Amino acid sequence: MTRIFGYITQAATSLVLLFGLSNCQTDDLKSPPRYILEIPRVNFTSNYTTQGTADQRINTVWVSVNDRPIGTYQLPAKIFFTTEPGPNDIRVVAGVSQNGVNALRTEFPFFETYRETILVEADRETYFLREDVDSLPLFRYVPGATIINVEDFEGTGFRVQTTSRSQVPIIRTMPTDNHFNSGIPGEPNQFSGIARLKKGEVFFEIESVQAFDIPRGGGPVYAELHYNINHPMTIGLIARTPGGGSEQFSVVEVRPTNETWRKIYVSFTDDISGTFGAIDYRIFLGGIRQDTTDETELKFMIDNLKLLY
Repeated sequence: MTRIFGYITQAATSLVLLFGLSNCQTDDLKSPPRYILEIPRVNFTSNYTTQGTADQRINTVWVSVNDRPIGTYQLPAKIFFTTEPGPNDIRVVAGVSQNGVNALRTEFPFFETYRETILVEADRETYFLREDVDSLPLFRYVPGATIINVEDFEGTGFRVQTTSRSQVPIIRTMPTDNHFNSGIPGEPNQFSGIARLKKGEVFFEIESVQAFDIPRGGGPVYAELHYNINHPMTIGLIARTPGGGSEQFSVVEVRPTNETWRKIYVSFTDDISGTFGAIDYRIFLGGIRQDTTDETELKFMIDNLKLLY
């Protein structure tokens, strides 16, 4: 009987020790609390005089917490993350649809990364950035980037011109036209550029007056553009080559927008890197009427053409 009692006592002691060890392991493996960061949209600011409009089409963000990548999110975003209460460093990288293709969402290299330290509290679940202002992260262009406001159609002269092949000119919009308006205080928003192909006219093309000496070391090169068109339009580059020649190549064709203004970020990076020996480059835009029997008036409205490298 004594021997049996001893076995029972030993077994009970083992269970107590095992239970205590299990509790310790559970405490050690317990996950940190989960919180939510909401980013409904973002804001952007620029110096209009030197950088042009602040109107943007940021649609994706890459988020890190304390230098730990959390994920990539389409806006508006509700981001779940785990961390310990206290100060937490949030980093947000802004992205766009490269060449207007939603499947090509990419970190835009000319937007400065947004950083903020938030105080996470144990009894609070949801957080916003810049809560004392508008609860939206604020982006800017990166310092040191070359940002050329090629044409906004607000000055006395044009910085784009029709090519010798174009059948129609580009002019400023009239008050009855649906010109671009960013709605941002301090931006002029009085005019856009428009070209019309009427019955019997089949080709429109413009190029930047200035030829740009763009570095060809593989660094990013982009154009920004607002456009409102009822016919496909091509965006590309004209490279001036030694000996007085030139090479023209299309980069992207944009679709009709049905009377809606859209913005596109066009990557010239690969095209610039692939044209060895080019002296400089001009940006061109153009459209061609494929069906010569079509009598529809084709309209190409553009605004806020920028070059960034």
